[in-house]
Amino acid sequence: MQITIHGRHTEVPPALRAYAEQKFALLSKYLSTVETVDVELYEDGKGADSHVAHVKVATSGPVFRSKVAGKDHKTCIDVAAAKVERRLKEFKRKRSGKPAHARSNVNSSPMHEEG
Repeated sequence: MQITIHGRHTEVPPALRAYAEQKFALLSKYLSTVETVDVELYEDGKGADSHVAHVKVATSGPVFRSKVAGKDHKTCIDVAAAKVERRLKEFKRKRSGKPAHARSNVNSSPMHEEG
């Protein structure tokens, strides 16, 4: 899996780059077909949530995207990683055909009528 982290009109500090690589390296444990992760960090300049992280996860099948705005890039990375992780888990669950929740049948025993 290849992880690319870059900034739009800004430099990404080495500590933030290492943090993002650590967060997104865990995605392959949820879906083994993850090929590339592209993380773009930039500042929007609008209001309190001016830091933005745009994440694109390419698999051998669909592409998963997430765009998060927040007060700092580290928070954006956390939220974006959680969103993509949730989407990968949901995709894997749907593909395997397993139900989301085990449904218990309350009336599992047949009713006996006395005549």
